[in-house]
Amino acid sequence: MQSYLDLAVMGYLLLGIGVGFAVGYIIGGMSRLRPLDRVILGVIISAIAGLISGLLLTEFIPPGEISLLIVVVSSLGGCAFGEIVRWAPLPPKPAKRYVVYEPDDDDAFDREIEEAFGGSQ
Repeated sequence: MQSYLDLAVMGYLLLGIGVGFAVGYIIGGMSRLRPLDRVILGVIISAIAGLISGLLLTEFIPPGEISLLIVVVSSLGGCAFGEIVRWAPLPPKPAKRYVVYEPDDDDAFDREIEEAFGGSQ
């Protein structure tokens, strides 16, 4: 049985991994996006970028039977690896600030204010 991994297929494979890793590395560092948005955006962009780069590579390396499929799948794998390498955690949510008013403490609060301003006159 002959191996299918010749130099042409390896070229397509390495191109897809490189393009996918670059896309995943960029998208994985975007902490403004939700994690699900990052994953979906990475899959869409890396699949399109893999297909375009595979079509551009067909000018230099003759394509095989499944060369474009190899580029797209390896691009998705590279994207997953790039996102894992540079996954940015979500920024912390700002603290909620609020004032609790308890009517039972109203008299004590008024006394403290009067003492702070020099007593009642």
